[in-house]
Amino acid sequence: MCCRSYETENGIKVQESGVQKQIGATPEESGTVSKGSYSYTSPEGQLITVNWVADENGFQATGDHLPTPPPMPAHVVKMLADLKASGALNENGLPATGGAGAKPAAAPAAGKPSY
Repeated sequence: MCCRSYETENGIKVQESGVQKQIGATPEESGTVSKGSYSYTSPEGQLITVNWVADENGFQATGDHLPTPPPMPAHVVKMLADLKASGALNENGLPATGGAGAKPAAAPAAGKPSY
C-alpha cells in the first residue's frame, strides 16, 4: 500500500493511500483502489472534512457538510419489498431478468401499437 499525506501553509490537510486490486479473472482486469481524506477551514471558520473511496464502484465521498437524500417514504419501501417478494426484483433490487420468479412480457394486442 502506498501512502501520501501533507499539510499546506494555509491549513489544508490531505491523506491518501491506494493498492492494486484484481477485480476480474485475469491480471489485466486490475485497478487501483484508493481512499483518503482532505480537510480545510471554511470562510465561516468551520472545519470541513471529506473522506473518500475510489474503487470499482466509483468515487464515493462522505462528509457532514454534504447533502444526503431524504429517506424513502414508507409506501415506496413497502412497494419494493412486495416486488422483491413476488420475484419481480432480484436480491439487489433490480428487475429480474430470467430464472425463477421472472415473468415473460405480455405480447401487445393485435393491431395496437406497443409504446
